[in-house]
Amino acid sequence: MKELESMRESLSKLSQDLLKSILKRKEIVKDIQQLKDQSEKFYAFDGEQERKLFVKFKNALSQLSLKELLAYSLLIEDHACVEVGAYPQWSQGIHLESNQTSLSGMVNPILLATIYKDEYDKLPLNDEFKKLLESEGG
Repeated sequence: MKELESMRESLSKLSQDLLKSILKRKEIVKDIQQLKDQSEKFYAFDGEQERKLFVKFKNALSQLSLKELLAYSLLIEDHACVEVGAYPQWSQGIHLESNQTSLSGMVNPILLATIYKDEYDKLPLNDEFKKLLESEGG
């Protein structure tokens, strides 16, 4: 029983640390967004920077399930979307030709292409985002 309590305490501590990290990340992203030129559509989106980050953490990201990748993608989207139109709402399928309810259709497509290329290749991207993602190296 003591082992179970110890493990639960460890899990509680990790959860607390995770929540603190999420809040700190949100503050840093907000500061970064304030430094960007806000006159462009999707001004908060920097696909090349995201790609670099995803490649840098590819080993760790590759160990995540698709649901965990979606959670990470949603975190990025929520933090970067400081106002409507500042960042693509991947989770709403803005990049797709048709409404798709699959998990892979809700994940940031750059993240998906980096970790699950076969799933990315199945996405029915609309023309606007085909061009945007290709220009970002997708």
